Amino acid sequence: MGDAIEGIGLARLLASASFRRSREVAAQLAGDAAGLRQLLADVERKVFAVGSLTSSPRGVHVDIAGAMVEAHLEELTEPGLTAERRAVLTSDPRPRVVIAALHYLVTERDVVPDWLPTGHLDDLLVLQWASDVARGDLPLV
Repeated sequence: MGDAIEGIGLARLLASASFRRSREVAAQLAGDAAGLRQLLADVERKVFAVGSLTSSPRGVHVDIAGAMVEAHLEELTEPGLTAERRAVLTSDPRPRVVIAALHYLVTERDVVPDWLPTGHLDDLLVLQWASDVARGDLPLV
């Protein structure tokens, strides 16, 4: 993915203060429909030194993650949603990982600052990991 990322590695990204903060925010946002809508809007507007990720082939992970959050949001706002079902939805770790990855994406100052030419690479790595976790291809860390 690039020299800036090779020395960091996924494990260090996931253990970083930036991603830990994103996981904390995700725990709060998992049950907040308005907050999730705002996050998705922030993702749509996100621009890096290389431009928008959604316009690149690697941007597919942004689209997958966004679709997963939209599906979670749809379930969360279902008419007649019981408190029990809401508790299950908001505590499910897979959507929370994806929400955390999208929050990490829109965070300006993360492990590799987004204003650098390679500032999107850490974001893509985290998004790819989160998409794989959400699909069940990888275990939760």
